[in-house]
Formats: sequence, C-alpha cells, structure tokens
Amino acid sequence: GPGHGLGPAAGRDAAGKVVGLADLPADAAPLMDLAAELTVCICTRDRPRALEEALRSVAENAPAASIVVSDDGEDSAAAVAERFPRCRWRQGPRRGLGANRNAALEGVATPWVVFLDDDADLGEGFVEAAESCLGRLDPELRSRTILTGMELNRGKLVPPHDVDFLGFQRLDYGPGETRHTVVINAALWPRPLFDRVGFDERLLYGSDEVDLSYSALAAGFRIEACEGAVNDHRPDPQGRGAYADNAHASRLRATTK
Repeated sequence: GPGHGLGPAAGRDAAGKVVGLADLPADAAPLMDLAAELTVCICTRDRPRALEEALRSVAENAPAASIVVSDDGEDSAAAVAERFPRCRWRQGPRRGLGANRNAALEGVATPWVVFLDDDADLGEGFVEAAESCLGRLDPELRSRTILTGMELNRGKLVPPHDVDFLGFQRLDYGPGETRHTVVINAALWPRPLFDRVGFDERLLYGSDEVDLSYSALAAGFRIEACEGAVNDHRPDPQGRGAYADNAHASRLRATTK
C-alpha cells in the first residue's frame, strides 16, 4: 500500500509542530541509523497474499531492517518469506497471537522492534519519523521509551486510545496526557523490555497490546506519542469471524488482571 507519515527530513518539536531536522535543537541527541537497528516482527496465519504486501513494504521503506515472520498457519508463509533476503521464517506455536508474538521475539537480535500484523504495511516515513522522535530524547531516557504512532485504517488516522472501565480502547487522550496504550501496528519497542515482560499467552487474540503496555509502564518504561510515525492497516476479512469470541475473552482477562 502507499506509505504515509513525515518525510525523511522531518520531525515534530515539543509543541507538535512539524519541523525539519535542521531546525531541531543543537543539543538534541545524535540520531542513530534506526533501520539498521530494527527488526519488524510479523505474525501470520494463512494469509500469504496479505503477508507478501506487508513484507514488500518493509523491504521498500526500511531495506536495512531485519524481518521475522512467525507462522501460525499451514506453512503457506514460508514460500513468501523466502523471497525476501532479510526475512527469517519460523514455525509459530499455534497457541494464539500472544504466544506467536513471543515466538517472533525469540528471533530478534536488534535493539528495536516493531510488530506488524500481516495485513499492515510499514509506512514510507515511519522509520524516519520514529528516528527523529528518538533523537530528541536523552540517551538514557531513549532506552526505556516506547514510541506510539498512528495507523491509517480505511483512510482514517487512528491514534492510540486509553481503555475504559470495560476494557474497550475508546477514551481519547488530552493534550500532553500521559499515554498508557499504543497502536500495535505503529509502535516502536526497545528490545530490552522483553527481557522483563512479554505477551500474556492466555490472551489468544486482542487486548494483548494493552496488557503489554501496562506491564511495561509498571516495569519502569514510558510511552511517548510520535504522531508523524504512521503505518497502514488494511484489515483482511479472512479468519476474522473466528476471532470474535477470543477477542471478547481476552479483553475481559486483560481488564480484570
């Protein structure tokens, strides 16, 4: 799909104004080559055509990034993954999405991680925008910061929402309000976080990112908005009918922990 987000030489200042990198404060921390320090984890299940588009978006928009595909399906993803030289395929555990995300993490050797659904694309400006947001942080703070961008879903930009009493993500954040949640398809995670917390494997589908976000905050990490970091989500209808009951059960479990 088409990429979205800020261009490679743009970021946002503390007030949220779009600025070029040349306009950032002189004492801003040096920027890293984020793409070379990034692994994109894609969990998939019997959606090879959607997966191929996701992989192509990473290859085009972050060619230096590593990719791990964890396959909970009938191995249809293996032939797709082998077409992309920086992609490693592995058989998933077939115990639900939480377990599959943890399995994908076992193949990560880089400092930063992005999780993409197999029906999502890495946006053209996502890595550059995230790199700009990280570059404005003190290095010590950077190592324990999770960035959350937004996803473009059916033409609508979707920011993170906090959870209400029933566990639904539908509460808007106010200006400057501390973030407790992320958009899973547009979040950048520091790899060391997963040495301390992981995805709850009892959450078979849904609410796993809410549960992980709150666990990360409890472990001393922080979540910061990076609005210029935008990825595309093109929800694939295949298999979604079977997810409804699991999504309901996962939401209740995450809410009552």
